[in-house]
Amino acid sequence: MPAIRQAAGVECLISKWNAEALAKYPNARTVDVTDLLVDAFEPNDRQRAHAASIRTVAPVPIEQFEAEMRQQGH
Repeated sequence: MPAIRQAAGVECLISKWNAEALAKYPNARTVDVTDLLVDAFEPNDRQRAHAASIRTVAPVPIEQFEAEMRQQGH
């Protein structure tokens, strides 16, 4: 993570979905580090394309995900 922070020129990494943590830094600029994070895993072309497609989908609350997994027997 230090290398990603350095490459992005930021001091800390906070999810754009974490409103509580973001509120602590009201004057901070927003930097998208998605590509840097993906690159850290050295993905193949298929994996890279899948990661790119995820950007267009809103996250599912963990409670909803867990409930759906239970319904499916997982």
